[in-house]
Amino acid sequence: MLGLLGASLSMSGCPRQTLQADVVELEPDRRVRSHKAGISIIPPPGYRDNGASFWHVMNFLGPEEGDFTVNINVFSHRDNGMEIEEAGPVLQRITSTYLTKYRLVEDGVLDLPHGRAYFACGTYHWSGRRVKSITYCLRGGNGRVYAVTYNAPADTFETHRPHFEASIQTVETMSL
Repeated sequence: MLGLLGASLSMSGCPRQTLQADVVELEPDRRVRSHKAGISIIPPPGYRDNGASFWHVMNFLGPEEGDFTVNINVFSHRDNGMEIEEAGPVLQRITSTYLTKYRLVEDGVLDLPHGRAYFACGTYHWSGRRVKSITYCLRGGNGRVYAVTYNAPADTFETHRPHFEASIQTVETMSL
């Protein structure tokens, strides 16, 4: 079982003081690897690997909730050497460009098993629905920086959160 990590506590519930990786058992044999992108991750139980696309190197589809499918997206970018603590303004600029009415709820830096990560938790609107997301940016040590984003309807985000928190702790990077 994966250990717990510390993060800052927020009035909005994102992020938690302690990630809840210990309440969700992930299946190691479900690890998905992208040798081309140099990253692997174990998705939560029941999530379907939807492969790569023009935008993401990995995409996983979870439960459908009305007109929204809970999902995980993994993006890969060339590592320009920027300190992970400085990633916030860059990520916020990119996020607010692509997501309608994006509002940052909380951000900061925390330690994951793979290393330090910048996280940003926020809300946005997608097809008229309020969505909550948490994105973790981490350095791969292989010339790449990765952004792993977990998205769910805002009103059910907390039910998916333990799965998201367990999954992010399974990220491993590989040589390219």
